[in-house]
Amino acid sequence: MTRGLQRALSVNGLSAAGEDAKAVVPFLVPISEDASERQRQLNAFEIWAREAYAVSWLVSPAPVGTLAELLGRRLDVVLSDEQSALLRISDTRILPIVQSLLSDIERAQFFSSVSQWWYFDRQERLQCISCELAQGSDMWRTPWRLTPVQESALLMAAEPDTVLALLHEQVPAKLQTLPRPQRHEFVRDRMSEARAWGLESAEQHALYCLIALSLGADFSERPQWQEALTHVRERTMSLMEALDAIEQGKT
Repeated sequence: MTRGLQRALSVNGLSAAGEDAKAVVPFLVPISEDASERQRQLNAFEIWAREAYAVSWLVSPAPVGTLAELLGRRLDVVLSDEQSALLRISDTRILPIVQSLLSDIERAQFFSSVSQWWYFDRQERLQCISCELAQGSDMWRTPWRLTPVQESALLMAAEPDTVLALLHEQVPAKLQTLPRPQRHEFVRDRMSEARAWGLESAEQHALYCLIALSLGADFSERPQWQEALTHVRERTMSLMEALDAIEQGKT
């Protein structure tokens, strides 16, 4: 990142006004040239990157103000129902999904203001998006008008995080028994299983994950659970009723 004071990204449209918007608008923070301060920054940033997906590292020759303006243009999207929204590319859970949804030309335009973009993925592995700096004017067309397919992909990518948030809020001690780099894959896989049993809501998925955390990921393969979950799929029993019945030895 280039030298200069930290800058909030300049965002037009929905996210430009109001105090609530300011709470979610990302900041660019230049890495210090002082060795000790730089190390302190990097240590703090790595914690935030691993625990909150809130930090990524950019390499760009552009001044901070210019880079903030360019990246800010990429935060504005329009949903398929014509509603304006803020695209949180600063959230590294979203960043790789955005990259995957763009065509080769769009990807080159979207990332044209940086040469490298580093982030920690779900398994806390350091990843790099390598880019080709654009020459001349910015070619990215803003706002990005999401197709229904793109919008659905972004929403689907966020669903495990909704379930993880519920587990963190309701059963934090149980969630902590699973190492953090394994949590997203665990929840994603359990959600897929839950849908096969006719469970669709985030609350149902969270309960299914809690049962898996308590009994093991393969709990649904056990005969008594196969029988109970069949009733769940047939809508003759809720998942909570199935759990109560098994705990009371009724299945």
